[in-house]
Amino acid sequence: MSELWEKDNFINLNIPYIFNREIIEYDLKEAGFSICREFKLLDNEKIDTLNKLDKEARHRRIGIYQRDDKEFKENLKEGFSRARELFIKENNITQNDIISIKKDALFICKKCEYQKIGKYLNFRPKNTYSSYIRLTKNLELYYSKESLDIKGIGDDKLSYHENYIISFLKTYFNKMESEDRQSVLKYVRRYIDKYKNKELGAGYYRTFDNRSIFEFIEDTNDYVITESIKDNIDIRYNLFNIFIKLIKIPL
Repeated sequence: MSELWEKDNFINLNIPYIFNREIIEYDLKEAGFSICREFKLLDNEKIDTLNKLDKEARHRRIGIYQRDDKEFKENLKEGFSRARELFIKENNITQNDIISIKKDALFICKKCEYQKIGKYLNFRPKNTYSSYIRLTKNLELYYSKESLDIKGIGDDKLSYHENYIISFLKTYFNKMESEDRQSVLKYVRRYIDKYKNKELGAGYYRTFDNRSIFEFIEDTNDYVITESIKDNIDIRYNLFNIFIKLIKIPL
C-alpha cells in the first residue's frame, strides 16, 4: 500500500468483481488547477491569470505551461501523487478498499469522511455504483441502476455496442443483483448458444474492446456488415472474453 498513490493508473487485480455493494468514484475537482494552488507550483501572477479564466481555458493554459516548462510538468505529475496520498492517508484507505485509480479519480468501496484536503483539494463523490466487473486487463464495468460506465473503450466506439453487448450486460448486472444463480446462468447460456450459432444481430460480433472491429476467419473485401456476412466473422474474442468469463462468476 505504501506507494499505491504514486500510480496514475491502477487496477486492483485482487478484485475481479463486486455485486450489491456501494462503490464511490471520488474525483478531484479541477485537479490540475487545485494542485497548482495547493502545492504552489506556479507564481502568484500565473495563479491569478488562471483564476480569471473559465474552466476549459484554464485547462488549456495549464497544458501550455506543461508543454513549455518540463520542470513544471514533472512537479504537476508529482502533485497528483501527493494529492492522492493525502486523500488516502486522511481517510485510512487500504488497498482492499480501492478498485482502481484514474489519475484524478479513485474508485473506492468505502465512504470517505474527509473529502476536502488542505486548502484547495476537493475529492468530491462524482458517481455511485452498486456492482463492478473487470473483464480483461484494461476493461472495467461499473454498474448502477441508472448507468453502465465502461472504462477501456473510447466513447466513440461505445456507440457501436449500445444496442448489443451493452444491452446484454445491463440485463446481466440487473439479474446478478436481483435473481438467483440458476436464472443468471440460464440467461447467459441462452446468449452463448445464440452467439455461437450466429443467431444474434451482427453488432454482437464486433470485438468488445477499444478496437471495436469485426474479425474475419478469412480476408474479405466486403466492408459492409450485413447478416449474411456473419458466417465469415471470427466470434472467439467476445466468446472467451465476455460470455465465458461471465458464466464463471459465482453469485
